[in-house]
Amino acid sequence: MKREFNKLSWEQKRIKEVVKHIQICMNKRGHYEGYRKNPNDKIYMMNRKDVEVYQKSHDEIDIFLKQFPHLKDTVLERLKKIR
Repeated sequence: MKREFNKLSWEQKRIKEVVKHIQICMNKRGHYEGYRKNPNDKIYMMNRKDVEVYQKSHDEIDIFLKQFPHLKDTVLERLKKIR
């Protein structure tokens, strides 16, 4: 039981982390999309950090989905609502 509890506790911690990354993607998506359309625009070059934060969060979501494939549908549904 202790192993199962530890496993579920770790999963809960990772879920909290991925929720933060989803929120970051929601907040930075417009900036990232603008950057992808015109990467040489001064606005996006000056705010390159926003693009990097978005990309890092998106990568963390991908890692999470590989770790917890049983939660993939739930997370992807949430991401679709962002778009």
